[in-house]
Amino acid sequence: GVTELRKKLHFLPVEARIKYRICVLVCKCVYATAPSYLCDLIQRRILKPKTPRQNDDTTKLELDHSLKLTYVRRAAFQVVGPRHWNGLPRKLRKVDTEDAFKSQLKTHIIREFYDDPSPKT
Repeated sequence: GVTELRKKLHFLPVEARIKYRICVLVCKCVYATAPSYLCDLIQRRILKPKTPRQNDDTTKLELDHSLKLTYVRRAAFQVVGPRHWNGLPRKLRKVDTEDAFKSQLKTHIIREFYDDPSPKT
């Protein structure tokens, strides 16, 4: 069917494409290659580790709790961006180049949206 063809061609549904673009913008903010007005909206989370393992995860972003989350503000970049980023696997958040991130992100999102039962790496 159409879904199988889209999956084979790596076409993302609209909702998945939006998530992909947001995550790519957040990645650019994390690596300071995005415009400063976007980078200013994203802050790294400063963790106080409870266990040695938590000390390793400095890749999460701070969620902006200062905004009263009305319907419109829930869609704001400083809310949606960190939420999507923090929802990614740690391995994906730690990728060191933008091109590798984009490639791995698209694979992750395709699996997520098309319910691919193959193992996630």
